Amino acid sequence: MVQIEVARTVSDQLASALRDQIVDGRIAPGQRLLQEEIAREFNVSITPVREAFVRLAALGLLRADARRGAQVVSPSWEDITECYAIRAALEPLAIEWAIPHMSDRDFEELRRLIERMQLTKEPQAYVELNQAFHAGLYARSQSERLCGLIEVVRSQASVYLLMLARSAGSNLQEVERHANED
Repeated sequence: MVQIEVARTVSDQLASALRDQIVDGRIAPGQRLLQEEIAREFNVSITPVREAFVRLAALGLLRADARRGAQVVSPSWEDITECYAIRAALEPLAIEWAIPHMSDRDFEELRRLIERMQLTKEPQAYVELNQAFHAGLYARSQSERLCGLIEVVRSQASVYLLMLARSAGSNLQEVERHANED
């Protein structure tokens, strides 16, 4: 089979770069982002910046205001609790659909991911392992639509958890446990 590499647009690359800066704290929660400044910083026109802002707003990372520009969200416990409640409604369905399609090898791969999550101390590595675990599980559901809905909410929750852990100087696993208790 021939592999075709999908070309990423300037706005895709910009959205990814800004997301990374938000996640790792280089762009702080509550910080205003102005299209002109971002365009100048990345040496691009306003159009891809505007498109990147729309993508980041759809992910729940920016709030856009026509008069004040875009602002990085300052997630609250309520935001995380809402994400987890939505996930709690969708994820059992994905698991129900996935189980009949899973092999012993699949279960073993998922077990190894859990072990690695328990051992890591790096927040970003934990999030990546956690996402790999859930994506691997839900992919077996064979429902792209359900997986897409879950991924949007999971992405928001993951970014919110990272942002809260960094702002509180906490361990990510502790923050996630607290979010699951609410």
